[in-house]
Amino acid sequence: MSKIIEDSIESGIDKTFVVTGYKSKILKKYLKGKRVNTKIVDNHLYHKTDMLHSAVQGLKKINDNVIISYSDIIYDIEILKRIIKLKSKNIVIPIKTDWTQVWKKRKKNVRDDAEDLVIDNQNFLKTIGGKIIKKYPKGQYMGIIYIPKLIIPKILKIYKKYKINKMQMSNFLNFLIELGFKVKVIKTKKNWYEFDDLQDYKNFFK
Repeated sequence: MSKIIEDSIESGIDKTFVVTGYKSKILKKYLKGKRVNTKIVDNHLYHKTDMLHSAVQGLKKINDNVIISYSDIIYDIEILKRIIKLKSKNIVIPIKTDWTQVWKKRKKNVRDDAEDLVIDNQNFLKTIGGKIIKKYPKGQYMGIIYIPKLIIPKILKIYKKYKINKMQMSNFLNFLIELGFKVKVIKTKKNWYEFDDLQDYKNFFK
């Protein structure tokens, strides 16, 4: 996590927030020891909510363009720089196009672990989530989302209106698309890896 924060600062992001929930005291102690410049936001309802609720708690504190990053991933700093340089007025997500190599390294069953994903000819997201049934998708969602400043109030309003207490981020992206939001996809082959369990950690360092 400290690498994500450090890369964010190096990329020109002047404010970083970490949303905590389970084992928050341990995480706060870790961050304090690293002496990284960041603000802590607590999700006190982590035990009965999902990642979306945590993201919303962070969005409530921000009045600027924001990049949401999952904490269980590691990736090339150039991905952040590319998103920032784009200056998009739409939501943006990067996708890993050579993703099968990552799943091979992680030794995960693609059909059980990876998500389906469909984009149109203009590289806008059509659908995301669910298991891959037929052919492999053109990329995998990386757990990184750019949200421009003007869209944040709309997202907070939707969250409140529909009383969404528990939803995965990929499902929420689908929901936003159904409501008419555009989600731009940028393709990358830059380094990226996900840690879901101890085996992922061991495979990464092999």
